[in-house]
Amino acid sequence: MKQLESLGVSNRLALGIAVMVLVVIGLLVVAVRRPTNTITYEPIAAARLDSAHAHARIFTANARDEAAWHHFSFAQARLVAPGDDWDIAFRRFHIIVNGAPAFRGSAGVVDLGAVRFDDVTTAPRTGYVGSVAGRDTASAPLSRWYGYGFSTHLLTTLDHVYAIRTVDGAFVKMQVLGYYCAGPDPGCMTIRFGALK
Repeated sequence: MKQLESLGVSNRLALGIAVMVLVVIGLLVVAVRRPTNTITYEPIAAARLDSAHAHARIFTANARDEAAWHHFSFAQARLVAPGDDWDIAFRRFHIIVNGAPAFRGSAGVVDLGAVRFDDVTTAPRTGYVGSVAGRDTASAPLSRWYGYGFSTHLLTTLDHVYAIRTVDGAFVKMQVLGYYCAGPDPGCMTIRFGALK
């Protein structure tokens, strides 16, 4: 301590610096640790029944490829070729609908908010939004389905339910359940969906 005093540093200042260094180290440890409670999913070929919600299905797409869209048909409950009648597409954490001038389909989406999935039984008839094609192709209602954890760097679902008008004019409800594969590694986009009147 006498050496610090000879440099003009008081005991109080030295203690403050030491505490600040410990706080920074603690924050770094919290920021880089991998969470253990993240729900993860594995990609599947076709949607499966959701045992927790009557008449609903769950589907997980392998959307890890940052350059490729993975097209999904609600009618077929599986991924389809880009030239087929697809309703939504996944690329990493992005979700778009097949509707708007740059797309062949007439699909659209409405964000119904953070409501209980089972409480949504009827689709709105207006207010559907398509996708905007561009460098970052997006569908505005689906562009923020997640919250970002600054300390964990993970995306977590906001539990919103979306009404989707499909390319064949049917209506479905959809909820994003997760985005992580085992690890947790990003790119396993998982949705719950069911028919609406």
